Amino acid sequence: MTPPDDDPNTRLEYTLHARQRMRERRIQPEEVVLTLAAPDNVTYGEDGELIAIKTIGRRQISVVFVESEDVTRIITVIADQQ
Repeated sequence: MTPPDDDPNTRLEYTLHARQRMRERRIQPEEVVLTLAAPDNVTYGEDGELIAIKTIGRRQISVVFVESEDVTRIITVIADQQ
């Protein structure tokens, strides 16, 4: 499992759900990119999706995503207080 940001040609695609959650949870796009580029941990979700996890400041950011050849699709983003 490698971070999706390894390939500069890979683009990020956010679902409407992910954008709504980012707005509700006050998660900046830069935090999503940082989490994907340099995660503290990457695990698999129940349906095979990937979950990148990174602590940024006092929050743990989790980015749920799937990868294809040229797109990383962000499904949702979660923030937990530490």
